[in-house]
Amino acid sequence: MYRDEVESATHLAAFHQLELLSLDDAANNDPWTFVGRVLQVLDQLLPGLPQRVERTDYPFCERAWDIGVELDGEYSELLGCGVYKADVVRLLGGDPARHVALGLGLGLERLASLHFQVPDIRKLGAES
Repeated sequence: MYRDEVESATHLAAFHQLELLSLDDAANNDPWTFVGRVLQVLDQLLPGLPQRVERTDYPFCERAWDIGVELDGEYSELLGCGVYKADVVRLLGGDPARHVALGLGLGLERLASLHFQVPDIRKLGAES
């Protein structure tokens, strides 16, 4: 991924992102079950860190959340996830009356920096 942003201790201009998309019948694709699974995975990758889920807005989602963790009193957003709008479901080949599309984007460098407790994400690419 690339973004037009000044790099900082928590943001890179070029980074790796895991994207996940699930399109299925509504009965099999419950957003709350999806978020619960995401929280379980984060707890396994970053055990013991307090988690936070905040409502957010994305133009392609009807409902969306930012999910992050707290380390040493600092909150760090790790991923955004949401329920895609009906137009997106149709573009994916689904029927909005039957299907739900869920997705997430997770910054891998940010996850690694928290997992390995690297305070400045820019150091992940630095040579020793």
